[in-house]
Amino acid sequence: MEELIYLLQVSSKAEVQSKVAGLLLLDSAPKYVRVATLAPLSNYGYTPDATGAILAVHDNGIVFGDEKNATIPRAFVPWQNIAYLADGEALAKQNQGG
Repeated sequence: MEELIYLLQVSSKAEVQSKVAGLLLLDSAPKYVRVATLAPLSNYGYTPDATGAILAVHDNGIVFGDEKNATIPRAFVPWQNIAYLADGEALAKQNQGG
């Protein structure tokens, strides 16, 4: 089965960073996380300059959108659709040529 993996930025909000760090058993949240899903996530309404980010972590799932642009549609993804969350720092550096 092919994985559906998304590289999402972690919100700059302390509450979100704390929850992501806790889920990954880290002292501090990474700037990026890899989110693998069972079903595809929609990028409807995303502009070429938009940056997808985890904006909230709830008991039932996560909310993603663009932290700097509220006109980009936000989406709730239930935990049932998430295969795993992982530190995405290395992948982000690789994608940026570093």
